[in-house]
Amino acid sequence: MKKTLSLLLVTLLLISLFPILADEEEITSRPIDGFEGSWIQTNAAGDPWELDLKPDGTGTMKNSSQEIPITWKAEIMLDDIIMVDIQDIDGDYFEVLWYKDGVLEGEDKRNFERPQPDFLIEEDYAAAIPATLADFEGVWELTGGVVSVKEPPMTIEISTADINQMAGGQMPPPIYIGIKNGKLMGRLGNIYMVDPALSCTYTGKAIYVTRRGVPITAGYFYVSPGVIHLTGSNPNPDIINYCIFTFYRTELQMIPEGSKSWNFLPKEP
Repeated sequence: MKKTLSLLLVTLLLISLFPILADEEEITSRPIDGFEGSWIQTNAAGDPWELDLKPDGTGTMKNSSQEIPITWKAEIMLDDIIMVDIQDIDGDYFEVLWYKDGVLEGEDKRNFERPQPDFLIEEDYAAAIPATLADFEGVWELTGGVVSVKEPPMTIEISTADINQMAGGQMPPPIYIGIKNGKLMGRLGNIYMVDPALSCTYTGKAIYVTRRGVPITAGYFYVSPGVIHLTGSNPNPDIINYCIFTFYRTELQMIPEGSKSWNFLPKEP
């Protein structure tokens, strides 16, 4: 049961906090994975384009009247900026997109973002109160959590030291997240980035976070000024009733660098 609890807590944190993938044996930092999948043009005056980027470097660029086979790749350029270049199979068409703050921006100012989920099951979290996007903005520090276990019935308070122990020493405190424009921030080089594998959806009381390929939805719920709770769908309802993490707003403008697990997060100026 202890191992199951540890995996649940670590998985929920990893899907929600930063671009790290985890399994039972290892935690590895992979800050630029996740561009694969759909990207939808969000600033189209008329018919929007959609990019479908496949893991093998192929894909399509399409709208309601055209579909162009493409190849693509993402590269880290000078000054730690990510460039995604796209070209058609015949080599007649070439486009460069720049990735920042969760958006792929073309040189012609077309913006592509991850599509919102077709549907989102909003968790009924009684402590949540209505909040604007501005209420979520800033840098937040994880201070601990509470876990309710079914058998034997008990409620366990966990500290950030406990979380680090469950993560095999890869998450030493202090642990921070950054939220900007309703998206969770990470870092690549010295610029703010958003993990391209994460999708963030703001609903008025929460920011819901999902990661492609991981069947867990995490919710950041605004519960009072300067306090948010992180909880999510429970993959082990026979063992655990719920798990809640608490974050407090800090005065930081950027996320200070911590352990090697956090080396890609923004440094404090």
